[in-house]
Order: sequence, then structure tokens, then C-alpha cells
Amino acid sequence: MKGQTLPDTNFKNIAESYGKIKASSILKAILTRKNFLLVLISFLMGRASLLDGLMPFGFALFAAATGLGLNRLVIAMGLVLGMLTVQAGEQLYISMFAMILFIAFGFVFNLNDSKAKLKHAIAAFFSVAVPGIATVYLEGFLMYDLMRLVLYDSLVFCLVFIFKYSLRALTDISGYGLFTSEELISMAITVALLLSGVNNISIAGISVRNALSIFIILVLSNKCGAGAGASIGVAIGLIISISSPAAPVIIGVYAFCGLLSGIFRNMGKIGSILGFVFGNAILTFHINGSTEVLIHIKEILAGAFLFLIIPQKYLEVFSGLYRKTAADFGEDKRDGGKRIKEMTVHKLRNFSRAFKCLAKTYEEVAETKTVSSKQNISILLDNIAAKVCKGCNSCKYCWDSNFYSTYQSFFQMVEKLEASGWVGIEDMPETLSKNCERLNTLLNEANSCYEVFKVDAVWKNKVNEIREIISQQLNGLSGLIKGLATEVNSDEVFRGDLECLISENLSEAGIIVDEVVVLINKTNRYEVRITHKGCKGRRDCINIIEKNVTKILGSKMKKEQSKCYRKDGKCFLKLVEEELLNITVGVAAIPKDGKLQSGDCYTFLNTGEGKFIAALSDGMGTGYGAETESNIVINLLEELVDSGFDVDTTVNMINSILLVKSDKDNFATIDLTVVDLHSGETEFVKVGAAPTFVKKNENVRIIRRVSLPAGILSNVETELMRHTVKSGDFIIMMTDGVYDSFDEAENNSTTIMDYLSMISTRNPQEMADNILNKAIHNNQDRPRDDMLVLVAKVWSRLG
Repeated sequence: MKGQTLPDTNFKNIAESYGKIKASSILKAILTRKNFLLVLISFLMGRASLLDGLMPFGFALFAAATGLGLNRLVIAMGLVLGMLTVQAGEQLYISMFAMILFIAFGFVFNLNDSKAKLKHAIAAFFSVAVPGIATVYLEGFLMYDLMRLVLYDSLVFCLVFIFKYSLRALTDISGYGLFTSEELISMAITVALLLSGVNNISIAGISVRNALSIFIILVLSNKCGAGAGASIGVAIGLIISISSPAAPVIIGVYAFCGLLSGIFRNMGKIGSILGFVFGNAILTFHINGSTEVLIHIKEILAGAFLFLIIPQKYLEVFSGLYRKTAADFGEDKRDGGKRIKEMTVHKLRNFSRAFKCLAKTYEEVAETKTVSSKQNISILLDNIAAKVCKGCNSCKYCWDSNFYSTYQSFFQMVEKLEASGWVGIEDMPETLSKNCERLNTLLNEANSCYEVFKVDAVWKNKVNEIREIISQQLNGLSGLIKGLATEVNSDEVFRGDLECLISENLSEAGIIVDEVVVLINKTNRYEVRITHKGCKGRRDCINIIEKNVTKILGSKMKKEQSKCYRKDGKCFLKLVEEELLNITVGVAAIPKDGKLQSGDCYTFLNTGEGKFIAALSDGMGTGYGAETESNIVINLLEELVDSGFDVDTTVNMINSILLVKSDKDNFATIDLTVVDLHSGETEFVKVGAAPTFVKKNENVRIIRRVSLPAGILSNVETELMRHTVKSGDFIIMMTDGVYDSFDEAENNSTTIMDYLSMISTRNPQEMADNILNKAIHNNQDRPRDDMLVLVAKVWSRLG
């Protein structure tokens, strides 16, 4: 049988088809979203540099990608392209040679293990050291060049750890489940470095780097809060200050703007933008004296425009960053975390000292600028004399021959002005009324100059008052940052022995445990975090775990947080020590007769650290205006306390905001009660507020302090009053509308105490309703003021 041959064209078609398929597969493998992101990141890192021209960031990124499953060829292409766009020259050759040497080290020492971070950092260190030493040798081996090389190598070594933490998250931020504190800090530093890669690019006179920096700060402060805004502000400001001629003060400016932006985030995007603008305006006015803005307004507008036009659904990916930290999931501290922690604590302490120094400067300026009445009166006399007496025929006679008599007469005239605000001929001293040739002119100029003098004095005092307010706020910010540094530096105690016991105990109970973390937190109480295989939604596991952990630790534990992950079928549970006390709240309120809105506002919350806070505020007057003032106080109080400010700083900052909020009188009372749910120790803070009562059975104790409301004086003295409450006690807070209604006896406190002692109900809501109804009845069923009663019942938890 003769063999048959296939036509050549068939082989050609098959070969062409195979070639097309292979090329298509290669393109699909390369042109992925992750690779595109890697090219962009490496391109910007390749452009980033320090002030003296060092460019360690690109190669450090290349080395950090080892073992993470990322395409290092794509990274190398991106960083080379980036360095070419800025004509890197010598730095480009060093980076290329270092990459080749690093790959060679990888073959020899097996660097593919993703956990060998130290090995990768050491290999990167020597990879840049070799070409660096060669370059130094060729350039004459100068000591300056040698020190630059040491700095270069050290930066590469540290940056490998930082980029290790941030690369995984940045390349898949929406699908990345857990963020450790190290990763959050590393991402902030990495993002700041990426922004420095667009350093010299500007559009219509707007720096792209600065506009993007503002945009990122707005996003994170709006989605993650004041802490995240301040953190990313510090990172961005730090990188900008070391990679450009910007003054170091820009670090504090970005941090302060991020903090205010986060505080006002409850007002939405507009609130975050206004917070940033206010922060920039405040520091510009008090650092530069309003001569030159620290952050240009057009750059703020550009960043704010980007922030406004991007839909919320694309920004929601950032909203969980601070909730998804490893501290919530019990991961062990990573090796690079200790180094980053020490750097962060050092920086925070430096910032605290800087803000403290700045506050002291403003305090000294405020003291020296205090309006001296004698000095200003002398200036006023000189102005009047210069306008009236200059060119007068009798000038020499009055001011040379009779200087003392003339000066005394002018001084008496000014005293009359101060007393009545205006002078006429009948008010003039006899010496002037008889001898002055320009008496009418003198009268007109004296009255005119005094009006100008009064306005000038008011504004000088206002500026001085604002300086004092800024000094107080900077002092508060300094204290907050110092406290944050102390908290960051404090090591939580991990109990590995208890972790093993709990793991074994739960395994015997049929619960498959992946991880157990037992620690003693800063309040010296147990926290337990457990990741385990889920029970398919039955939630039986929670009760079993609570009982077993309580038995092992010897302390009653309760669930604070639980999460189930459907993808991998695992659950996370966080247990904390149960508080000895619990609080149930009842509230009753009514606006003034004929009003739809009440100027009395309240809030109560559990801080999550064993503290319960209740607060009342009574705005000036009644109706909408009073409601606005009291709402401002309550909202700010919630945000500031939640951000970590202490009570004294919180009250002073609220007072400052009410003082400068508008040109009208804005004041509101602050009534704050803080209960320690473990010990029962209670702190009371009152700023112009009505008394609080603590009821135990028929015994009633009054807690009061006489003071002016917030927003009247620039300084508010917060005196803490303490009392220990126990199970069965009632804390009764009220506004003045309720307190003043008990007006039947001369001493209304005795009357209201008698009434409270007679109340027999144990239900806090019924008690609040009874007190309010009695107050309304006292006003003949027509409330003469807004009324609000908050009753907090303290009770012990069972078992």
C-alpha cells in the first residue's frame, strides 16, 4: 500500500495557529491587573529619590517581591523605565547590577522562601554594597561617598521589610483579609514613597504629588477616622520633607489636617474637606502669620475635587482597614514590626515635643501681646495730639511750656471717654476748654480716635484670645500624641502557657482550633482571640468556648466580637473579661412649650475599655439655635473621646470651638459622667451644668459645681468630682429646665432630693418619665424651658 503525504500547507497552518495561541497565552499571562499595578508601583518607585540623589527604593521593591509570587521581571522593567525618565545615570547602573547580583544570590542561597525576610534583606544589602563599593573606589574613595553608601545600603535593608509587608496588600487590597499594624504603617510609607515618584510633575501649576497626597489623606481620614488621617499625614509629610526642599513643619501640617479631617468625617465628604481646610488655615495663620499658605489652596481644591467625584462604592474598600488589624486576630508580632514600632514611637515622641514647644511659643506670644491699657492710652493720646495740635499756633505753649498740665488735661479727657464713650464741651477739663484754640476739632478727633481705639483693642484681645486657644489645643494634641507613643511602646503580655491549655481543652470539647492568643492588655485584664473551624451557623461553639475559657482563666469571660468566614469555613471569636457592673439607661425629654425642637441633647456609650460615658448638653436659649449648639457639643465629645483625648483636653477643645465658631455668643453646658464598670469609680465633670444625683434606695447624694458654660471664657477649669457607685444605685442627670422647675421651696435642691428619695420604681425609664412628669406639673403643664432627664441604673451581672 502506498503511503499518503499531507500537504505542506496543513503543517504551516498548524504551526501558525500554535504560534498565535502561544503568543496570546503569554500576553494574557503578562497583561493582568496585578502586573499592571506592579508596573505602575515599580515605575513610580524608580522615579523616587532622596534630596542628595540616592534612589534605593526601586531595587528594595525588587528584592522585597522575592517569595511573594509576584513577577519580578515586570517590576524590573517598571523601575528601569522610571529611572530612565528622571535620567538616573549612576543610580540606574547600580540598581541594574544589584538586581543581577541578587538573582545570582537567589540561585546560591535559595531565596524563594517567603518567610525568610531577614535573608532577603541581607542579600539585598550585599547586592547593592558590591556595585556601591566599586563606584566609591572609582570616584576616589572619599569619606562622604562612603557615608552615602552606608546610608544607601541601610535604607535598602530596612525598605525590604517595609515593602514585604505592603506589597501583598497593595496588589490585592480588596481581597486581603487581615492587616497587621506593621502592614498598615508599611502601606502608609509605601504610598507616600509612590507619591514622591511624581515629584516634579505639575498640571496648570498644581503639583500632582501634593494633590494626590491630599486626596489620599481625605480618603483615609473619611473612611478610617482621625487616627488613620493623622498617621497617613505623618507618613506623607515625612517623605515629602526628605525627598524635596519642603520644611520639616510640613509633617505636622499634614498630620494636623488629617486629624481634623477625620474628626469631621461624620459630616460626610464635605466635612472631611472642611476639616482639612480648617487645619491648614489655623496652622498657616499661626505659623506664617497668614503671609503664605503652607499648603496651596489650589492643590487642596484639586485633591478635594478628586475626592468628591469618585463614587463612595470605590472608596468603601478602605473603610475596614483599622478594623482588620492583626491585633484583632491574635497574630504574633512579626520580626520587622519591632523595628517599625521603635521608629514610630521615636517619631511620635518627637512630634509630641514639637507640638508642646509650639504651644509654649503661642502661650508666650499671647502673654506678651496682652493689651496694656496704660500703653494703649498713651498711644491714643499721641494720636489725638498729632491730629489736632500739629500746626496749631499754641502747640509750643501747650506742649513745651505747660506739658504736664496739658498732658493731665488730655488724660482726664480720655478717662471721660472711657467712662461714657463720648465727650462733649461740658466734659472737657477747664484747662482745655479755656485755652484750646481748636476745641471743636479736639472734640471730634477725640471721639473719632476713641471709637477706632475701642475696635482695635477688641480685635487685639480677640487675636490674643485665639492664640491662647491654639496654645491649649496644641498642648492637648501634644498630650494625645505622647499618650499614643506610650501606648504603642507598651508591650502586651502574651500567655503562651494558657494558650496551650485552652487549645487542648477546646480540642477535647470537639472544637478544631487553628490559633489561640491570650494576652493581658493595658488595663491588666485578659483578652482571648480564637480562630477555629466553624459550626455551620449553629453558634453552639460560642457558649462552649466561653465556658471552657472562663474555667481555665478563673475570670468570667464574655464575647466581645465574633466573625465567620464562609469561604474557608472558619470563625473568629474575641473574648474579654466581663465587667462586674452593667448600666441600663432611661431617657425622657420635652421641648419648651410651643417649640418643636429641644436645645437639650444627650449621648451614652460604652467605650469598649470597661468605661461607660453619659453626657448632656444644654444649648443657649431654646429651639433650633440651642439644638445646634448642644448637638455640636455632643458630636464633638463623642468623636474626641473616641479618638483618645482625655476629659480635660476634650472640654477645652469644645470650649475653644464654641468661642471661635461665629461672631455671636455661642455657649452650651457640658455634663459628663464616666463610670468604670469594673470598680464602680465614677467621675463627674460639670461645665455650667445642673447638679447630678446619685440615688441609693431612699438616700440621695447631690453632685454639683458652680461654673460658667463652655464658650464664654477662653479658659475652662475642669474639676473632676469622684464617687463610687454600686449595684442598685441610680445616676440621675438632668438639664436646668428640670432642676429649676422644682421651685416649691426656697432651696430647690432639698425639694428635688426629697422627691427623688420617694421614688420607688426600679425601672430607669419609669424613673425618668416620673421625674419629667413632675417637672412639667411644676410648670403648670406648660414647660417654661427645654427639659431632659437621663437615669442610669447600675446593676451587677449574674454568675
